[in-house]
Amino acid sequence: MDQGLYGGLIGGSVQFICDPNAGWISSMVPPIFKDWSEFNELKYDPDNQWFRRYIHQLNIFVEKSEKKFCISHFILIDSFNFIFELFGGTNTYLSAIDQPDMVRKAIDFAFDLNVKVQETFFNSMHCLNGGTCSLRGQWIPGQIVDESVDPFHLTSAEYFERWGRGPVERIFDRFDGGVIHIHSNGHHLLRSISKIRGLKAIYLEDDLEDSSVFEKLENIKKTTEDIPLIVEVDFYDFNRALDANCLQGGVFYYVKNVPDIKSANLSMKRVRACRG
Repeated sequence: MDQGLYGGLIGGSVQFICDPNAGWISSMVPPIFKDWSEFNELKYDPDNQWFRRYIHQLNIFVEKSEKKFCISHFILIDSFNFIFELFGGTNTYLSAIDQPDMVRKAIDFAFDLNVKVQETFFNSMHCLNGGTCSLRGQWIPGQIVDESVDPFHLTSAEYFERWGRGPVERIFDRFDGGVIHIHSNGHHLLRSISKIRGLKAIYLEDDLEDSSVFEKLENIKKTTEDIPLIVEVDFYDFNRALDANCLQGGVFYYVKNVPDIKSANLSMKRVRACRG
C-alpha cells in the first residue's frame, strides 16, 4: 500500500503505481485540499474502506508467513510527508511560511493517525523474538518504526532542525525508536539525523547511477559515527572489499546480484572468519 494508505484514510483518491521489473507496488493520492479552510473538516473514519483493506492484508501476511518469513514494518507518513498528501509539495513549503500554526495542527493530526496505523500493524504482526524486521530484513529489538524525511532533502539542515526533528523524535519516543532512510540528495542532513533521539539505523539509498554509497562509506561514517548504517552493494564489490580487508564496521550490507546460495554461504563464512 505504501503512503497512499494515509491519504486514503482521510478521503483521498488512492492511485497505485507498479514497476514489474523492479518487483514493487506503491501508492499515492493527488492533493486532497485546495486551501486550509478545508482542514477543519478533516477526520479519520475507522470504518474507512482503506483501513479495512489494510487490516485484511495484514491478516493474510500473518497467516501465510507463519514460520516461513518475517514481515517488515510499515512506513510512517507524518509531518511534512502527510501535508504533502493534503496540499502537494509546493503548497506544503509555502504553508510553513504563510500558515505555520495550521502546519503544526496538521503535524499533530498526522501523529495521531500514524500511531493508529503503526499500533494496528504491531498488534497484528507481533514482534519476532521481541523485535521488528526492518527495511532490508534487518532485525532490531523492540517495536521499531520506519520514518521518511524525504521532504527535507530539498531543504537545509537548519530547516530540518526547525520543522523535522521534533515530529521524528516524538513518534520514535512513542515506540521503541526507529530507522530513517536517506536518498542521495539528502546527505547534507546526515549530521543532524545522526543525532536524533531513538534512532536505530540509517538506510542510505543508492539513487544516482554515477555515485555509490558503498564507495563513500568511510567518509560517511565520519559523520554518522556509531549509528548503524544500511547500504546496498553488488556481490562483486562486497567480495572485493572483503578480500582487501576494508569493509567498514557497523554496517548492514544488503548484497545484490549474488550468483547462487553456495556463493552466499562461502562469503558469509569468510565474513564470520574476518570478524573472529
